[in-house]
Amino acid sequence: MIEKGLEELEEEITCPVCQEHFRDPKILPCLHYYCKECVRQLARRAGPNRPFACPECRKETVLPQNDPDQLPTAFFVNRMKAVRMKMEKAQGKLEAICEMCSGAKVEAFCRQCAEFICNGCTKSHSKMKVFEGHKVVTLQELKEGRAKDTQEAPDSTCTDDHEQYKKTLNESLAPLVKIQTSFPAATKEVEKVERAVSEQHKVVEDTVKQSFKQLHEILHEREKQLLDRASELKQEKLDNLGAQKKGFALATSEIQ
Repeated sequence: MIEKGLEELEEEITCPVCQEHFRDPKILPCLHYYCKECVRQLARRAGPNRPFACPECRKETVLPQNDPDQLPTAFFVNRMKAVRMKMEKAQGKLEAICEMCSGAKVEAFCRQCAEFICNGCTKSHSKMKVFEGHKVVTLQELKEGRAKDTQEAPDSTCTDDHEQYKKTLNESLAPLVKIQTSFPAATKEVEKVERAVSEQHKVVEDTVKQSFKQLHEILHEREKQLLDRASELKQEKLDNLGAQKKGFALATSEIQ
């Protein structure tokens, strides 16, 4: 499941233009987004203050002075990159450093500490009383999905002597909690873009319908004008031919 999620996130955080991970992504009015430098290059090819087409929907955008900083930043993409990094650590694909001692390669994950830890810190978890009851799973178990089958270990009870360790652990958890609290905001940002896409589609749909309605009315009026003119020309020619026939009849009578 983690593997599938990584594949989907990889696609979402890859710029369609340069095919690399987004760097300072900017959102065009059509709601598609690209790296800041990619937007600059698109505008530069078109020329100063001239429209350039979105590589995906072909809708044109004018970027004054070729300055992409005038466009909004797709912050939610940066959040998705942070999520993907966490998932890569769990999958063992990222050469990560221990979040507890910051000195060695990650080998496991502690459920209670909610941190990726090295082999030395894993051994400390099995020896130190302060870590009693903590459940440590290897990256291989996370990768294969076997860790979810293990029951959660009961929370350890801290005595007065261990309050300082508890405080240290809580401080260590703070960055992860901060990242976790950003997920709802990232989700709302994505939902906001989804609503904007739907609204933009409705505007485009109404515009297309109104344009074709006006075009139909113009064509209908032009059709009427051409048919009326054709009738007038027909009547003029018939009148001329009728006059010629009368002339021929009069001449014939005079000759007789």
